[in-house]
Amino acid sequence: MIIGSAVAVGAAAIGGGVVALNRTASSRTSAARRLFAGSEQQAETLGDLFVEAVPDDPVVSDPDGVPPGAVPPETREPLEWFTEAPVAELASQSSTGCRSDFSEDRVVELHGWVLPLTAAQLCAITGAG
Repeated sequence: MIIGSAVAVGAAAIGGGVVALNRTASSRTSAARRLFAGSEQQAETLGDLFVEAVPDDPVVSDPDGVPPGAVPPETREPLEWFTEAPVAELASQSSTGCRSDFSEDRVVELHGWVLPLTAAQLCAITGAG
């Protein structure tokens, strides 16, 4: 997969709310980790660097956030699509988002690596559970 290759080279009512938040973060994290099969640790490392560099990134700071480039533009429920899409479809859409990020100069530099924003956000949520 393109994203895995890029990584290899270059998170009662109150109690119920906490459980739901953890389940959401866990689902989002699990979905992101599927993209980096075999390279999860590298993705987490890059994700940590991204969170350090851009701590207020809206995707990372929102437990329901998913990278816009990782879901089809017309998607009404991005988190649901992201967590339920077959891995091949998720990888294809994420690759499309990464290509778009490069062509529209939505990139981030992390310790000498230039990554598309979609890939950096995916790396960040890979370790966010």
